[in-house]
Amino acid sequence: MKSSEDTGEVNSEKLGDAMYLRCEGSYFEVRDYRIDGEEMQRRVALFARGGYGRAELSFASDLDTGWCVDTRGLTAGQAEIYREMILRAEALLHEGGVETVHQYFELDEDLSRFTAPETLHTIPSVLEARLLAGSPEALE
Repeated sequence: MKSSEDTGEVNSEKLGDAMYLRCEGSYFEVRDYRIDGEEMQRRVALFARGGYGRAELSFASDLDTGWCVDTRGLTAGQAEIYREMILRAEALLHEGGVETVHQYFELDEDLSRFTAPETLHTIPSVLEARLLAGSPEALE
């Protein structure tokens, strides 16, 4: 899953096709992989960033959120399951009327994708992040 600031509707058919293509060849591994609540708490951090992270919301503010996943030790198929769960969680928030502007990060990933002038603001917004749920270690 690439990083996005997407508030649009999620096309589940396209998501399913993309997941299939990324996981092709590891069907049985993905099919048999189970995530328990403790593992989810250890691997995933949902955090507020930007004005939401600083607790400086106004009536016109959007909810800037971020997801950080510790994918170390996971196979490609297992990491894809986490990405898919996050996409579905964002879709549920959207369907419930909660509009978020979200980004996705993995521990130890190369952040050079944020060197372009239009994305440079991302790094300070993450540095001001406030944990909402999940792993404090993943956020650090």
